[in-house]
Amino acid sequence: MKTLQVAVPDVEYASSNELPKLVEAERLRQILDKCVEEAESSGFPIMTMDEICAEIKAYRMEKRVTRNAKSNY
Repeated sequence: MKTLQVAVPDVEYASSNELPKLVEAERLRQILDKCVEEAESSGFPIMTMDEICAEIKAYRMEKRVTRNAKSNY
């Protein structure tokens, strides 16, 4: 069994309908932190969102060019 500790300000805790959302947000933040730690320890390069988008666009363009070149024959 896993234990999840969440620090919630009293004001937010008073609104009990928000508590599940706060718990889920904390859980996702902890998972994301773990993923970042593992990526950094594995030697993955740190990339900005712009760099990631540029890589994806370049890959897609390369695939389009290859596909178009094959269809021209």
